[in-house]
Amino acid sequence: GNIAVSRTGRVFFSFHPGGDPPIAVAELVGGKPVPYPDQASQGRYQSVLALRIDGQGRLWALDYAHYGWGQPRLLAFDLDSGALVHEYDFPSEVAGLLSM
Repeated sequence: GNIAVSRTGRVFFSFHPGGDPPIAVAELVGGKPVPYPDQASQGRYQSVLALRIDGQGRLWALDYAHYGWGQPRLLAFDLDSGALVHEYDFPSEVAGLLSM
């Protein structure tokens, strides 16, 4: 998995997708993983490779979609609201089958 820490000290992390975890991306709250942005949104993720937080308070997740078997994409969530604010699906010529 990967980890990202916001300017205010919020900690976000991904679980390694190889073990087929029930939570793909979480926030550490009170020492426990809480699905981020919520449990219902976990279905958006397939296999998150990287997490980053930008200067505008967005958590970016790079999802390689099980080596391209699914739809590789880049997602961004607003840290204040948890809303999905950006989604980009990579075309197959950029992130084709067996890519990571």
